[in-house]
Amino acid sequence: MRFALVVLSALSLVSAEKVLYCAFASDNTGMEQKPYCCDSYQPHEHRKETLIGSGCGDPLTKPQGCKGYLKPTCCYTIGQEYICTSDAQLTDE
Repeated sequence: MRFALVVLSALSLVSAEKVLYCAFASDNTGMEQKPYCCDSYQPHEHRKETLIGSGCGDPLTKPQGCKGYLKPTCCYTIGQEYICTSDAQLTDE
């Protein structure tokens, strides 16, 4: 019985944590993306499959919601511009 409790305790410590995952950019650039919460999004002027994020904070380091019921978005940056191509996915670490 005691052995079973030790094993169950160890398994609970090893359980996977949820993380936000971003694939490489889907706009044919192959850029590495990170999850961000942005205040708003506008269509990109030249690429219809991308959005430009405004009011984006630091990259998210743990799963969380964004204000205004927006989902975390996968973006890469060029200078001060946040180029977003997909939603972040919640996965096991």
